[in-house]
Amino acid sequence: MANIDFHEGMRRLGILLGTLGTCIGGADASSGARVAWNAYMAHRRFESLTASSTIQKLREAARDYRTNKPEAPSELIVRVDTDGIKQVAVNLNEPGLIDSTELSTGELVKKTKAHTSRRSQPPFGLLK
Repeated sequence: MANIDFHEGMRRLGILLGTLGTCIGGADASSGARVAWNAYMAHRRFESLTASSTIQKLREAARDYRTNKPEAPSELIVRVDTDGIKQVAVNLNEPGLIDSTELSTGELVKKTKAHTSRRSQPPFGLLK
């Protein structure tokens, strides 16, 4: 009789620990997924802005400027005031040239890298 109670208790303890581990793992994964989603959306927003015809023309003009004036400063702020874009920060030393875009609403859209799925830190800071 005591042997059956011990096995039943261990089964219930296993179910409890499995459920608790699932909840902790889900909470940790959701926080990582939120960071990845926000980085993805910021990258997507910047890429959609740089794909616009206004930014493409600006990018080509910046390439020509860099070619014709090698002594030019490495960073420029270009006032655009068209298509909802107020100004653009241009870095002449980078291949993509565009660092950030300020919209006419005042929102600043910065250049971001696409998010990788690699974890930058251990879950909950447990393994330092």
